[in-house]
Amino acid sequence: MTSAQFKQFAPTGDLSVEESTTLHASPADVWAMIGTFADLDWHPAIIRTEIVEGLPGSIGAIRQLTTGDGAVINEELLWQNDAGHMLIYRIVESPLPVDNYVSEMELTPDGDYCRFTWRSRFDAKEGVSDGEALDVISGIYRAGIETLLNKFGGTRH
Repeated sequence: MTSAQFKQFAPTGDLSVEESTTLHASPADVWAMIGTFADLDWHPAIIRTEIVEGLPGSIGAIRQLTTGDGAVINEELLWQNDAGHMLIYRIVESPLPVDNYVSEMELTPDGDYCRFTWRSRFDAKEGVSDGEALDVISGIYRAGIETLLNKFGGTRH
């Protein structure tokens, strides 16, 4: 999926974040860890993931994430391609300082390894600066990438 195709899922988001890294593993090996919409427990901020509506991996499924500080985030699966190692989801309800949030996780081959890219488009919630919203989302992505680097090894970008 190209950046232009991704934007069809997030037409109103004025802000964007993209973080990526090369991981020393195959896309299939990394996808086995991150590619299940029903499980974001690999991220250090998440202590529980539960599908509360629909079936795991089915378009429209809603997952409920619980963070270590007790915050609850509900996200909807918009699109998933296991063969292409990509999924797109949106935040339905969250205490995060963003609105209209749509995100994509993608793995692409990179020689013997793979490149992990996590990108999103969103707006800052009313009363929140663009910089604050960008910093929060970037921090979430970097924490997840750090976990993947610790598990698989790799190179930061």
